[in-house]
Amino acid sequence: MTTDVKMAEQRWVQNQHVTTAVSRAKAFRGSTRFAMPLTEVSLWILYLSGSLLEIWVVCQLLALSYGAQWLNHNSSLVTADGDYADAVAKVKTAMVIWAASLLFIGVVYLVLKGSPDWQMILDLFVVE
Repeated sequence: MTTDVKMAEQRWVQNQHVTTAVSRAKAFRGSTRFAMPLTEVSLWILYLSGSLLEIWVVCQLLALSYGAQWLNHNSSLVTADGDYADAVAKVKTAMVIWAASLLFIGVVYLVLKGSPDWQMILDLFVVE
């Protein structure tokens, strides 16, 4: 009898883990609604001031890191739940959207500003 209770508890915990993973994946996928406005604001600031505000880039990097963390944290889940497979696809799609947004901003920056002065950047690390 206690074996059945332990098995039921294990299944319940696994089910909760899958349910939590699925709901967080849906929320992360929903965050992509902000990718376009964030990109537009970044480009508008770039156009007006000629520079990027780091906070806009950091927001996109944080979104990408959350997706990577979600995939890493939930990679050990073994389930036949179709919702979980859909959740993995949603997280990967959201990461592609955030990465494309970040890449687009980077390309526009390079087009407008040209390539950086690498020698100046390297000189910052030279200790005399």
